[in-house]
Amino acid sequence: MIRSGIKKTSEAMTRIILRETERNEFIDANLPSDKTSGTDKQILTADEMSIFYKTFLDKNCKVHIRYNVEWYRKNIGLVICALRVKIFKVKRWFMSNSR
Repeated sequence: MIRSGIKKTSEAMTRIILRETERNEFIDANLPSDKTSGTDKQILTADEMSIFYKTFLDKNCKVHIRYNVEWYRKNIGLVICALRVKIFKVKRWFMSNSR
């Protein structure tokens, strides 16, 4: 159980690092080479960054689908457990009031 939690955390960190690395490479490749602006930090517009995010999401589509399926499966499991507890409590309440 702990090992799978560590593995999932490690995979999440790897995805974050990969995204940041690819993002920085995209920014460096598409940043205008105009050094006369006087600022050290230059940024791309939202439209320019949307190109990166579109290609990144397209490239990692299967990973995101697997993540979403797993997330929904876990949350549905939690909802089912909560409903079972609620049903148990309602049954217990009816049994105690019927005496």
